[in-house]
Amino acid sequence: MRWVGLLVALYGCAPPAEPLPIPAIDAIIRTCVMQSSCLGDPYFTVSRCVETFEGSLRTGSAIFFGPESPMVRRYVDCAARSADCASAIDCASLGYGADYCAHNPGITCDRDVVVYCAGSGGNIFNDDCAARGSHCRVIDGRALCTDGCSCTPTTYDRPICDGDNVIYCTRGIREVTHCPTWLPGSGCRQDYSGGWSSRDGCRFHGAPCAGAARCEGDVVVSCNAGEELRIDCTELEARCQAAGCVFTATECKEADADVCDGASLSFCVHGRQRTFPCASIGRSTCTVNTQGEGMCL
Repeated sequence: MRWVGLLVALYGCAPPAEPLPIPAIDAIIRTCVMQSSCLGDPYFTVSRCVETFEGSLRTGSAIFFGPESPMVRRYVDCAARSADCASAIDCASLGYGADYCAHNPGITCDRDVVVYCAGSGGNIFNDDCAARGSHCRVIDGRALCTDGCSCTPTTYDRPICDGDNVIYCTRGIREVTHCPTWLPGSGCRQDYSGGWSSRDGCRFHGAPCAGAARCEGDVVVSCNAGEELRIDCTELEARCQAAGCVFTATECKEADADVCDGASLSFCVHGRQRTFPCASIGRSTCTVNTQGEGMCL
C-alpha cells in the first residue's frame, strides 16, 4: 500500500516539526479493534482504520470530517490502558456517561467541556475546550468552544486562520481553537485547495519547499502549500520507493477483508497478517460483516 495519496488527503498544509511520539503499533491496533467492537458499527476494516489513524497522528490532520488528531491520540491512550469496552468508552468520552446524560440531555457545557447527550451518554466526541485554549459556552441552546468574542458569519463562514487560531463563526460568536495549545508543535495553516471541502486548520510546522514528492533514503518528502511533510518509511516497516512508502512484508494486502480465526480477529497491517484475541478486551467471539469489517462480540 502506498501512503502518499492517503497522507496528502489527510495532511492539508504543513508537516510535523517536533511531533509527540507516535504510539506503538499494537496500541493503534487495539484502538481500532475496540472502535469497531465497542461502538458496534464498524466503519473501516481494522487494516484501513490503522492506516487512517497512523496518518492522522503523523500529520496532525483530522480524519476527513471525523475526529481531529488530538482526539485520535486520546482514543489510543484510552484503549491502551483499558481492559474492556466500558472503561475505554468512559475514558474516551471524558467520563460523561449515562448518569450525567440522564440529567443533562442535549448538548451542554460542564465547566469547559462540551458534552453530547443525544443518546445514553459515552459520546467519544465530547470536547475539552480548555485543551483548545477556549471556554465552553451555550449560545442559543448549543454548546461550543469559544473565546466569547462576536463575529460576522460572512467573514468566518468556514474555519479560517487568524494567527495561530482557527476561527469559525457560529450564531455571531467565534468558535476558537488555539493550535499550539490543542496540537503541540503546530500552527494554523491555510488550505489552498479551493475545493468545497477546503478548510484551514492546525498543522505541524514544516520547512519551506517546492517541487514533487521524492525519496531521501527511506524518508518520503512531499510538499503541500509550500511546506514539507516528511514520513520515515522505516517506522511503518516499509522502504521509500517512487516517492511512496512500500511495505517490506508481502504476506497480505491492506485491502484484504478482516477474517475470524476462532475467537480472534485477523487482519493485515504493514503487509503482515496479525491476530487479535477478542478475550483481551473482554469479548468472547468474532464476527465479520458483509463489507469485510470485523469486530469482537
